[in-house]
Amino acid sequence: MKRIFIPAAFAAVSLFIANCAAKKTATVAKPVSNGTSLLETAKGIDPNATQAILDMGKQILTTNCARCHGAKDPLKFSAEEWNKDMERMIVKAKMTEDQASPLRLYTKALLKQAGK
Repeated sequence: MKRIFIPAAFAAVSLFIANCAAKKTATVAKPVSNGTSLLETAKGIDPNATQAILDMGKQILTTNCARCHGAKDPLKFSAEEWNKDMERMIVKAKMTEDQASPLRLYTKALLKQAGK
């Protein structure tokens, strides 16, 4: 009995740990095209916006945020709902301004481009 139980328990624990350690990534919906690129939309929010800043914001959303929350698409929320939750989570996740700023710009540009 012990010969079967120990390997089975080890396998179960290993699977549990592997599953918990798996990195979730969000699948963010494609920006709604209104004839304006996401970068152009972002420059309307912040004239200093660059593609690198938008890419960083997207990466933070699809890796850091998704680690706990799974694939949340900002376009499924109103700008007010998204911004309220995002600001709360920036504090809770102890993000630096260097992390929070690209995330804010990326999500604001997505929402603005979608007309939200």
